[in-house]
Amino acid sequence: GGRGGGEPISDERLKAINSLLRARLLAKLEHRFNDADAVLEELRSVGVLCHDGRKEWRVDGVPFEAFRRVGSMEALVDEEAVQALLQQRASAKKARDYETSDAVLVTLLEKHGVTVNDRERTWSSLNSAGGYVLDGLLAPDLDERVKTLISRRTVAKMLRDYDLADNLQEQVRVLGVMINDKSKSYRYVD
Repeated sequence: GGRGGGEPISDERLKAINSLLRARLLAKLEHRFNDADAVLEELRSVGVLCHDGRKEWRVDGVPFEAFRRVGSMEALVDEEAVQALLQQRASAKKARDYETSDAVLVTLLEKHGVTVNDRERTWSSLNSAGGYVLDGLLAPDLDERVKTLISRRTVAKMLRDYDLADNLQEQVRVLGVMINDKSKSYRYVD
């Protein structure tokens, strides 16, 4: 489906856009991806933005929102900074610069308390313990240390560094604290 914004699209322009979209789809179906990319560039040159995932196009100049915020809106988050980082990460991923992409993911979590769900194209704000909540009481100094370890563990899991995540979980356990991944909570155990 397409979007033309406030101004109507002439029948002639609509036919031209549909012809290009058809040519691009055919090229993709025939695995001629360079040809499909060339048609995409031609579409962009005439002001058409395409979103393959949504199977939509638009000519109003407004970019498709890459990620949307979900979950609790209570936490104060610099949404403009988060969106800029998400855009930076998307550019890095597109360039196959996964080291930068992962570094941005860490920044989003550690600096802004934000986690990203790539599959759902969403982001949400977390508390300082990587989205986990304290079940019971902990001494404040121990709680801060545990929150830091759990937050780092969340980042490690997001980056699929499971050895580091397991190591961090063990450090939390040595402090007498158990993490419950199912309930996203942690508590002190005697």
